[in-house]
Amino acid sequence: MDTDGHVDSSSVGFTSISKELIDNMEDILAAFGISSKISLRKRIDRQDLYLVRVRKPELNKYLKFFGFSNSRKKKKLLQILDLQ
Repeated sequence: MDTDGHVDSSSVGFTSISKELIDNMEDILAAFGISSKISLRKRIDRQDLYLVRVRKPELNKYLKFFGFSNSRKKKKLLQILDLQ
């Protein structure tokens, strides 16, 4: 999730125009016991975006199994979890 992933104030997420890719991401997260939610962002004159999001209660598991190699995103995730 370092490239198309993002970290906001209470979650991490991944966006793509590919519903299949987002479904696969959700399946991978579930295989590690991480619950997530998929949503659709409709866009005018552009392809719709699908988003898979992992919310704060699941972020410790996300950090344990995946985390980020991107230092900026890693730092933000650690701040959300009060680990930095």
